[in-house]
Amino acid sequence: MIIDSHVHIFPEAVVKERGKFFKDEPSFELIYNSPNSRLASSRELLDMMDANKIDHAFTLGFPWRNISTARMHNDYLLEMSARYADRLSCFCCADTFVDGALQEIERALNCGAAGIGEIAFYGRGIDDGVVESLAPVMAICREKNVVIILHVNEPIGRLYPGKAPMTIVQIYGLVSRFHKNRFILSHMGGGLCFFHLMKKSAGVKFENVFYDTAAVPFLYEPIVYQLAMASAGKDKFIFGSDFPLINPSRYFNDFVKVSLPPDLKESLLYNNAKNIFHLTI
Repeated sequence: MIIDSHVHIFPEAVVKERGKFFKDEPSFELIYNSPNSRLASSRELLDMMDANKIDHAFTLGFPWRNISTARMHNDYLLEMSARYADRLSCFCCADTFVDGALQEIERALNCGAAGIGEIAFYGRGIDDGVVESLAPVMAICREKNVVIILHVNEPIGRLYPGKAPMTIVQIYGLVSRFHKNRFILSHMGGGLCFFHLMKKSAGVKFENVFYDTAAVPFLYEPIVYQLAMASAGKDKFIFGSDFPLINPSRYFNDFVKVSLPPDLKESLLYNNAKNIFHLTI
C-alpha cells in the first residue's frame, strides 16, 4: 500500500488558461508563469497513480487571494475526492491574509476536506504578520482536530520561484507557539527535522510536528531519508511526491539506490500517513 500525501491538481479552467488567473494573484503567477511549471487535472493524477501503483493520494489546494477562485478550487478538490473516494482525499486552502479566507476554509472542512493546506507565504518569511494571520486557522484546526500542511523551505541553497527568506528560527517559533496543533511541514520542514536531536529544545514542542518528502530529489542527496528518520524518528515522515513537479518514480529509484530498509519504507509510504490521517484503508 502506498499513500502519496502531497499532490497538486487544479480545475480544468485553470489548467487550460492559467494566464487568466494571474491578475491580482502574485503567488500563482510567480509559481506558474513559466510554461515549464506543470499544472495537472485529476485525470492526469489518477493515471500517474496507476503507473506508480499508488493506492491513495491527498490533493492540496492553493493559497488564492481571490476567495471566489479559492472556493472554485476547493470545490473541485472536494468533487474529485467524492467521485474517487477510494483513491483521493483533499485538503482546502485560501490566503489567510484576505477577508473571507477563514470562512471559506471552515466551509470546505465542513464539506469533507481532510485538513488545511498547502498554506504558503511565497516571497516572505514566517514573520509576526504571518503568525498572526495563522492564529484563527490554527484555532479551527484544533477545534476540528485536523492537520495543517504548511509550505516551508530550506534557508540556504539555490534560489527558485517561491523560495521564501524564512529561517529555522521562524519555523521553530511557529510550531512552538502552536505546539498543540498537528503540523505537516512540507519539504522536510526546511531542515527542522534535524533539530529533534537538540537537548531541551524539542520535546513537547515537536510532539505534533510531522514532515513530508515533497521535492526532496531536488533538494537533498538520497541518504537524507535514513538520516532524517534517525534524527526525528521514523514515525515523523510521510511520503509526498509534489506531483506534477516530480514523478514518484524518482523517489522510488532513490529508495533503491540507498537500500532504504523495509521498515522505514513501510513507515514512510503507508503506516505514518494512515496514523496521522486516521485512515481506514
